[in-house]
Amino acid sequence: MLALLIVLPLAPFSMNMHRWLNGIILIIFILSILYAYLAFPFSQETPLKVYFARSFLVALQIIGLVVAAPRSSDPSEKCYFNPLPSIPSSTANRSVPWGEPTIHFANGTTCCSSLDEIRVQLDTIDAQLLQLLSTRASYVREATRFKATVVDVKVPSRNEQVIQGAVDDAPSVHLPQIVAKSVYEGIINSSVIFEECVFNTYAGNHLNTQRV
Repeated sequence: MLALLIVLPLAPFSMNMHRWLNGIILIIFILSILYAYLAFPFSQETPLKVYFARSFLVALQIIGLVVAAPRSSDPSEKCYFNPLPSIPSSTANRSVPWGEPTIHFANGTTCCSSLDEIRVQLDTIDAQLLQLLSTRASYVREATRFKATVVDVKVPSRNEQVIQGAVDDAPSVHLPQIVAKSVYEGIINSSVIFEECVFNTYAGNHLNTQRV
């Protein structure tokens, strides 16, 4: 909202403003969107925000900040859906790198020139994932406070809903469904164990009872 309030009134005059001023406005716009995108969790109760998240990723692809998805002609595209295709195991001994690059940036360049370069990018992404998982675990821990018994921690119907939702949404962000399923099963199952531990470690003298 802040980004829109800043940009929309100035849009008609953007052609007459100095380049540095346009640059500052663009930076404020991007930072405002990133803050809204990262600071608040998405949920099924906020479908409009989920739509915004997907639209934002598309916008980033257009300006070249994230990679574009491979073309549908890539034979590996079938590996993005469940069930996985029944393909005989290859016995090939290939010269590397083989095939064509599948990561294309909006500026026309591709990734990557070496395995080391790929691993650097993966390490960066893994660090971001760890931070996101840490934030998620904080909300999981907070959710434990709203469960009266340890039995209430595990809700199979809710867990299955989250996992299946991730699998269903995976194609929209070009994520292999098998990856989404395996990752979310691990996240949900480990979160249940974590919640049970949190619930059980709180003795009566550690509880705060709010007085009305």
